[in-house]
Amino acid sequence: MRATVIFVVLAILPTISMAEDVCSYGGLPNGPLGLSFFEGDIGRPRRVCPRTELALTGGLAGIDVADDMFSDDGNFYGTLSGGGELSGSWKFSDKGEIFASIQALHFRFVQNATITKTRMGMGWTSLGATYLFFKNEILALAATGRITLPTAFGYYEHAWPLTLDAGLSAELRPLPRLSIHGQLGAITSFAIGHGDPGPRAAFQLVAGVSYRPWDWLGLVIDLGTQLGYDAPLDQLTAAAGLRFHIWEGLGIELAAMLPFAGETAANMVVGLRVSYRLDGY
Repeated sequence: MRATVIFVVLAILPTISMAEDVCSYGGLPNGPLGLSFFEGDIGRPRRVCPRTELALTGGLAGIDVADDMFSDDGNFYGTLSGGGELSGSWKFSDKGEIFASIQALHFRFVQNATITKTRMGMGWTSLGATYLFFKNEILALAATGRITLPTAFGYYEHAWPLTLDAGLSAELRPLPRLSIHGQLGAITSFAIGHGDPGPRAAFQLVAGVSYRPWDWLGLVIDLGTQLGYDAPLDQLTAAAGLRFHIWEGLGIELAAMLPFAGETAANMVVGLRVSYRLDGY
């Protein structure tokens, strides 16, 4: 038995030592999938490793879609929400990046038995930063923070909400083509106006794995949970995505996330992100 254990360890160690730098992904996106049931950039987990890049993102979420939406009794309710977003990040050093996003187009469609309503216009703007405070060949740890501004003009009445995100992120590369990532974070929101600011907060945890069978393809699976925003258990989620390296620094991420437990009213969110890395690949 002891000889078998020694043999397995000796077989694994050379493979671990051959692992690439933990932040080396070429033109592929990396880290957790960029999905959230919040609007705009709110609540999306961030990657650990700094990059300079530009990205276009499109997303669609189904919210409060009742099980009897297509029944004959006319008692149904459904909402679709989504938009298009331009984002970018600047790697100001090997340890840090500043990032920003603006949802140039946001829409929300609401339908029930008697009312149909559509809102279309500008969405939310976010600013943030990530700092990589520990890194070796196989492990990287970072702190990240973000503020989301109420730039969805015409969407609010008498109150303007602000949202703050903060988190600790990790990326582990035990094998050259296998990575384990995660983020522990918190979200707080409050409104600026004449009434009650209505502060709310939630804790989030996301963990997942990504595997690159080839240099141009990445497969990602994430599990997540959120606690305390609307209920003790807001949601347990599962997400899956495909990542492609198309050309030089050009990468594409296609992903979807579903809740399978909790009090969330959301049914599904899907996202498409096209990014171009400017700091080499």
